Amino acid sequence: MFQTALDEQRRIVAYLDDLPARIGELTNEANGVTNIRRERKDTTMSQSEQTMPREQCVHDVRLMARRTALLYHYFVTTLVEHLGEEKAKALTSEAIWRYGEHIGRRVRQGVEEMGLTNDIENYGKYPDLPSVGWEEIVAETEHGPRMRVTHCPLAAVWKELGAEELGRMYCYVDQAKYRAFNPHAALIHTRNVLDGDAYCEFDIRLEEKAGDG
Repeated sequence: MFQTALDEQRRIVAYLDDLPARIGELTNEANGVTNIRRERKDTTMSQSEQTMPREQCVHDVRLMARRTALLYHYFVTTLVEHLGEEKAKALTSEAIWRYGEHIGRRVRQGVEEMGLTNDIENYGKYPDLPSVGWEEIVAETEHGPRMRVTHCPLAAVWKELGAEELGRMYCYVDQAKYRAFNPHAALIHTRNVLDGDAYCEFDIRLEEKAGDG
C-alpha cells in the first residue's frame, strides 16, 4: 500500500515537472490556429477587394434574377391552383402594384436626397435595378427617343417556362413605380417581349394636370 502511494506521488511529481513543456506545446498549437485564422481572414479580405470581371457580375445578377422569376412564377401558379385564375390574377396585380409603389417612393426619396426634383428625367439618377444583367439601348423612333430593353433576365425565364401571360403581369411594376415617383408620370409598354415582340419599349410621359389646357 505504501509502495502504491509512493508510485502515485512520483507520477504527480513527473507530471508537474512536465507541465511547463505541455503548456508550451498547447500555446504553440493555439498560436498556430490563430495564425491560420488570420491568414484565412486576410485571404478572404484580399479576394473581396479584387475587382470582379464584368462577365462574372452579369452572370451573378442574372442568376439572382432567375431565382426571382422562378419564385414569382411558383407563387402565382400556386395561387391559381388554390384560388382560381380570376382571384389569383387580381391578388397578383395588387401585390405587384404595391411592390412598384414601394420602389417608386424609394427612388423619389433617393432623388430628393440628391437635391433633385421628381421630374421624370431624374428617375434614372437613382438606380432601382442593377447596372448589369439587363441589356438596353435608347432608340430614336418617329415619336422621339425611347428606351428599349433587348434582354430581360426575368422575361427570359417566363418564356422558357411557357408562362408569358402570368409573367406579363409582373411588368406592371413599371407603371406603378413611375406613378409613385411622380403622380403625373405615365409609362406605357409600347412593345413587350412577353407579348411576342423582339424587345421591350417604353413610352414615358407626363399626363396633363387637372386644369391644364
